[in-house]
Amino acid sequence: MASDGGGRPAGKLAQHALIAAGTVFLVLGVVGVFVPVLPTTPFLLLAAACYLHSSRRLHDWLIHSRLLGPYLRHYTMVRGFPCA
Repeated sequence: MASDGGGRPAGKLAQHALIAAGTVFLVLGVVGVFVPVLPTTPFLLLAAACYLHSSRRLHDWLIHSRLLGPYLRHYTMVRGFPCA
């Protein structure tokens, strides 16, 4: 996938595809909170990565969200899961 040098996809189609994929991963991650067999963290990390490369606004919203933000920030700063 071509990039504009700033880590962002070059085309609008790629940007929209990453936003759509990030949204699907976000929904799966939220469902994973309630369904024990569906993992939460990998889907949330994939959503954050998709948003990072497509929309700074959506990435910032996810990282600073009241419910999911602390979990994602802890993972990225400590590079691991919280113990409790």
